Amino acid sequence: MAQFTSGKPSLQKSFRKVLNLEILEARTVLNAAMGPFASLSSLLVDPTTYMSNTILVQFKPDAVLSGDIDLHGAKITQSLELVDGLYELELSQGMSVEGALAVFQADTRVATAEANYRLMLEGIPNDPRFSSMYGLNNTAQTGGTQDADIDAPEAWNINTGTVAVIDTGVDYNHQDLAANMWRNAGEIAGDGIDNDGNGYADDIYGYDFANNDADPFDDQGHGTHVAGTIGAVGNNGIGTTGVNWNTRIMALKFLAADGSGSTAGAISALNYAVRMGANLSNNSWGGGGSSSLLSQAISNARTAGHIFVAAAGNSGQNNDLTPNYPSNYSFDNVVAVAATDNKDALASFSCYGATTVDIAAPGVGILSTLPGNTYGSLSGTSMATPHVSGAISLIWDQNPTFTYQQVIAKLYSSVDKIAGLNGKVATGGRLNIGNALNGNTTNPPPADLTGARILTSEAIGISGVAITGFKVKFSEAIQVSTFTAADIRVTTPSGSLLTVSGITAVAG
Repeated sequence: MAQFTSGKPSLQKSFRKVLNLEILEARTVLNAAMGPFASLSSLLVDPTTYMSNTILVQFKPDAVLSGDIDLHGAKITQSLELVDGLYELELSQGMSVEGALAVFQADTRVATAEANYRLMLEGIPNDPRFSSMYGLNNTAQTGGTQDADIDAPEAWNINTGTVAVIDTGVDYNHQDLAANMWRNAGEIAGDGIDNDGNGYADDIYGYDFANNDADPFDDQGHGTHVAGTIGAVGNNGIGTTGVNWNTRIMALKFLAADGSGSTAGAISALNYAVRMGANLSNNSWGGGGSSSLLSQAISNARTAGHIFVAAAGNSGQNNDLTPNYPSNYSFDNVVAVAATDNKDALASFSCYGATTVDIAAPGVGILSTLPGNTYGSLSGTSMATPHVSGAISLIWDQNPTFTYQQVIAKLYSSVDKIAGLNGKVATGGRLNIGNALNGNTTNPPPADLTGARILTSEAIGISGVAITGFKVKFSEAIQVSTFTAADIRVTTPSGSLLTVSGITAVAG
């Protein structure tokens, strides 16, 4: 797939699936004369949705952040390197988030100021434990439909790749996970020294951004369950088996024991994953609404070739109409995952979206690892998402020279088409890793797009505030006749879909 940025500063467009044009969110800078609480009701509706003592501020490139810089009584707690100029600021006692945002948004040195939104695990309804893992190989052993699975054994016959689990941490001592944990080869355990110079001392298995220490041990259980679905050790005679037996699990904790974390923690974890070489992350969490800063972080991760797999959400809503974040960020490195049950039906709790949710995977009654060498079954799009992450890591293992676009194209083109998913997810199908590794594709993308880049783009036909078309120039020849208007998605900043009437080739 290709990615492009408009030459116009107010527009950003991304290539997703076939063609996916996006208009950049408008940034609103408050006028200082409006007062500290003006026009903030739409931004901060519920105080429980954001951290009360910190905010996120992105300074402009020419801002000088040294010496006795005036931060309006706040102080910098950390730099979030994945986004240029982004810092987490701790507010002084008595300063409200609303007041601080008004002050910083009116500061001419500031590009963006946002609340540090609280992010949560995707809720997991309690389900009785199933005796076996139907999601990997379904023989109707749980009363479901035979072969309503991802064909994992067929994949293991071909190949058995690091996945960053951005979650509540991981029980890295678990009997079914220890052998597959990522270890930082540049760090010496327990010496208190940042041996590899990455800014974190003793980060052997990853890092804990919830408690700001080097021990990302799971004190909640969710992250360990996710990790087991991705990469529990296979063929060891104990417990369960992950989708990819020989992957490496990087433990990045930003969600605390109560299942909550912050936007700053999520960006820090993603920054660590990219910096330390993980080209894939599993993100079974959501909340906080749209954040332009988290959006920038995911976009910058994309530039590094990183795939961001995200849970579609468990509210049962249509994400095309009511966006769920982070799965609704419309970059082509974001893979949004819905959940199915053991009969290949969309789970009752699963969010869906014909254009905003990409693929489905088993997510009801999923058996996996839990802390303390235990096991249990959980349900949710949180459980579907790691099936896809494990599958992506297998595809990349088999095809190490693939770009992230090629990996995702193979993932989407190899799904099992399911009638009940038509119009619910963009691929119309449920994950089938066996097809992906065996080369069985049901809807391969146009070959002309492989490796193509968008060199320039511009809005055309502008009349007042209306844009009636986009002109796009590719890096190589593209068969325009391959596409129809139905293949193109254009959205407004609010997420509303715009109608595309047709496609026209332009000479030269």
